[in-house]
Amino acid sequence: MLTGAQAIDELVSGMDKSEPGFATRVRGADSARIARLEQAAGRALPASFRRWLERMGEDSADLHPFGEADSSLTHLLGYYEDFVTKGYVDVPPESVLIATGGDGAHDIVLDLHAGPEPSVHEADGSSLVVRLADSLPQLLFACVFRRYRLAAGTTWSSGRIDPALDRCRAIALQQGFVAEWFSDSVTFLATRPGAALE
Repeated sequence: MLTGAQAIDELVSGMDKSEPGFATRVRGADSARIARLEQAAGRALPASFRRWLERMGEDSADLHPFGEADSSLTHLLGYYEDFVTKGYVDVPPESVLIATGGDGAHDIVLDLHAGPEPSVHEADGSSLVVRLADSLPQLLFACVFRRYRLAAGTTWSSGRIDPALDRCRAIALQQGFVAEWFSDSVTFLATRPGAALE
């Protein structure tokens, strides 16, 4: 199993194979600016998020893993320094803001309570609202999976842990689907020859 940081490197490598030139279109952030974000956040960043920033922190090309939420380091630094540290905006306790939703949309945070690889949530002020994924690498790989394997089909995700997911997972496995490593408690992503599902 890959570490969170290794998974980010694997993601960029895999995207570059699917879209030649992807690795040259993304732009990472320098370590001084990442340290500035850590200072503004008041904590060390999780390894997977640090590696995301090093590889794609200034420009993630057209990956858009957080939908319309802005995850560029330039934006995050400004948001933390202009709003969070001055008390105008709250972030849930033991969380790190990784993307801002803008007017009327939720922010995206990593919940550090989850252990060494934090879970990803939508947040509204100081409250966690919806769990999006068990980890940042799982969210990112699920985004790529949807983009390439499910591109021709329709997808549905409840955005919450659903008891029906366990039953659907069991049926899919009985039908010969193999769960992708980035499936988690929120989303089941699987393949079999000639087919992919979420």
